[in-house]
Amino acid sequence: MSFQILSANATTTPSLSPAELTLIAIAIENDLAPTRYIQGLTLQQETLFGEYLLILTECFHIDLMYFLAMYGSQWLQFEGWIGFVFFAAVQVISQLRLWAVYRRTDVLIIMGVIMLLGLLAMGLIEGLGYRGVAADNVTTTLLNGVIHTCGPATKTVALPRYVALFWVPPIIIETLSVILVVYKALNHYRNGGAKEWAGSRFMYSIVRYSIIYFVGVLAVYIANFIIWVQFQVPRLELLIPLTFSLPCVMGNRMLLDLRAVFYADHNLVPGQNDFNMQVVRQDTQVTVQAENFYSEFDSFFGEGKSTKNQLLSDCTMMVQTETMVKTESMALDGDIEKQLSTEISTLNEPTDF
Repeated sequence: MSFQILSANATTTPSLSPAELTLIAIAIENDLAPTRYIQGLTLQQETLFGEYLLILTECFHIDLMYFLAMYGSQWLQFEGWIGFVFFAAVQVISQLRLWAVYRRTDVLIIMGVIMLLGLLAMGLIEGLGYRGVAADNVTTTLLNGVIHTCGPATKTVALPRYVALFWVPPIIIETLSVILVVYKALNHYRNGGAKEWAGSRFMYSIVRYSIIYFVGVLAVYIANFIIWVQFQVPRLELLIPLTFSLPCVMGNRMLLDLRAVFYADHNLVPGQNDFNMQVVRQDTQVTVQAENFYSEFDSFFGEGKSTKNQLLSDCTMMVQTETMVKTESMALDGDIEKQLSTEISTLNEPTDF
C-alpha cells in the first residue's frame, strides 16, 4: 500500500512507503527534530520529506478529514439544505416587514416572486455542486491505534468553484428589501415633512432596524462568498454557524422590537385607555393628535381616508359638545351665584318691626 501525497509545486505525484510515511508522521506528531529521521533516508526521500512536511503536518493533525472522508458527501448535503431552510424562514420575516411598510399586494407579489426565484437558484446551485462530492482521493491509515487521513486537506472533499454563487441570491434579495424600505421612508419624509417624520416612531424604527439587520447579514454573506471562492472544505465551514444563527436572531429581534414600538406608540396594550379618551384631554391638540395618529397608521395599515375623516369629525363634535357643556355649566353656576347673592342681600337688609 502506498500513500499518494499531492504537492502544489510539483507536477508529478511521488509516493512513500508506509514505513517511510509512518517514520515522518511520528516525528511530526511528537515534535521531534526532523533531522534525526532524515539521516537514514535517501536523497530522493529527504527531498520529499522537506517538500511535503507542511502538507503532512496538516494531513495528520486534522482528524476531521477522516469524518469528511467517510461521511463528507452526506454531511455537506445535509448542512447545505438546512441552511437553505433557515434562509427561507428568515425571508418570511422580511416579507412581513415589507407588508407592514407598503400594505400593497403588488409589492408583496413582486418580492415574493423574486424570493422564490432566489431560492430556486440557491437550490439548483447546491444540488449541482454537491451532486459530485466524493472522497475518492482520500487515503486513510492506522497509526498508533488512531485512524488518520492523508491527502492534502484542501482537496479532501472538493466542491466546484461555482458553488460560491450560492450566496449571490441572498445578497440580492436582502439588498432589494432594504432599498424598498428606505424608499418608502424617504417618501414618508418628503410628504409629511420633518416634523411628522420625527413623530412617526414606527417608520423611523423600522428603517433603523432594517438597516442594522441588512448590514449584519450582508457582511456574513459577503464573507462566506469570499471564503467559498478562495478555499475548499473544511475551510468553507468557518462562518457557517454564524450564518445559520445571525440572520434568524436579528430577524426575530427586529420583528419583536417593531411590535414593541407599535404597541407603545398607539396604546393598544389591553388595560390601557383607548384613543378616544386621550384626544379630549386638550381641546386645542385634538386635530394634531388625530393627524399624527393616522399618519403613522397609514404606512402600516394603508390609506384610510374615509375612516380618518370620520374620526376627525367625531373628535371635533366631541370637543364642541364638551365646550357647550362647559359653557352651560359656567352659565348655570353664574345664575346660581347671582341668585344666592340676591338672597344674601335680602337677608342683610334691616327689618322694620
